[in-house]
Amino acid sequence: VERSPDFSGLTEAFQTLRSIEYAMDVGPLLADHRDKIKPEVVWNTEEGQKVTAPQLIAAQEARGRITASAAALLEEVDAILCPTAIVPSFDVDQRHVAECDGRQFIHYFEWLAMVYGPTITGLPAISIPSGMTDAGIPMGIQLLGPARGEARLLSMAAALEEVFDWPGLPVTPAG
Repeated sequence: VERSPDFSGLTEAFQTLRSIEYAMDVGPLLADHRDKIKPEVVWNTEEGQKVTAPQLIAAQEARGRITASAAALLEEVDAILCPTAIVPSFDVDQRHVAECDGRQFIHYFEWLAMVYGPTITGLPAISIPSGMTDAGIPMGIQLLGPARGEARLLSMAAALEEVFDWPGLPVTPAG
């Protein structure tokens, strides 16, 4: 079935919660190491330092509403299936996607909503390869499952990998 959870307020909630994490983790480093930190991270950190209690409450309320909407849909379906990204992989020298399909993104992270949407719910998710673009760039899909549904989600992902008949490209761990 073609349905979607209600993700209204997602970007604002994500930005607030992400900024607070940056403020806690990176904030203490800004005074002595600002020049070594990516401009996007500096911006996110400074935004987090400005978050007010009402903004935090609104972000947590939105997170709860989004999670409840996804959980309710997952009572009716086995999993939520969606693309992993809105665009194929791009050149490493490009910092982020600024526009897609005529939509300009205000914040550098907005193009990642397909990933941070499921993440904000705290529900299990998995991304698997789904094929290649005409240019030979790998693409993926992700599955979002119900709370404590990791085993079933892994089984569904394995079944989908067989359906897609992924060519078995080797994955080399970093390090």
